[in-house]
Amino acid sequence: MTVTSKPSFVYILIALLLLSSCTVEEKEVLLFELMDKEDTGIDFTNQLTYTEQFNPYTFRNFYNGGGVALGDINNDELTDIFFAGNQVGNKLYLNKGNFEFEDITEIAGLAVENIWSTGVSMADVNGDGLLDIYICKSGPLGGEQRHNELFINNGDLTFTEMSQEYGLFIEGEIRDIKKIRTQEGYKLAVIRNNDSLILLDKN
Repeated sequence: MTVTSKPSFVYILIALLLLSSCTVEEKEVLLFELMDKEDTGIDFTNQLTYTEQFNPYTFRNFYNGGGVALGDINNDELTDIFFAGNQVGNKLYLNKGNFEFEDITEIAGLAVENIWSTGVSMADVNGDGLLDIYICKSGPLGGEQRHNELFINNGDLTFTEMSQEYGLFIEGEIRDIKKIRTQEGYKLAVIRNNDSLILLDKN
């Protein structure tokens, strides 16, 4: 009579399972992937450099600025990117698809030197179905071009500055602008560096 040892069979099965599990490599699942600027075309750094005359002690809002706005400026269902800089120029990148972007700041008419942008928003201000760009600015007191700028979308990847025409020619220490809902409807909230608000009719 042949006697089969059940415990020996169990041990062999466990050993085989352990050996097979050792051959399976665990793959790390990443939620984000760092892409090189050479591949994406995006090269922007909001670099701040202080001097003895201009620093966080002489200008309390030295580190209060910069920003980014995302939106489809030409209605091609691709998200474009606008970067606002302090001591560096603003940049508008057109999304070409497949994570490739083109710097169109110059041809779009948005290149302005020696400004201190503190925030940026995209919104269809004039209701023509195209996103416009509103840039809040500040900088050292007495500096030039400290007024906010409203760039109206011309529909051909160019913009025209029209802050005075729309009543948004605001000069001062402005940090950002947001669209908020009030009891009277939607309004634009201009946020100062001291957290006080200026409410403007969206129309």
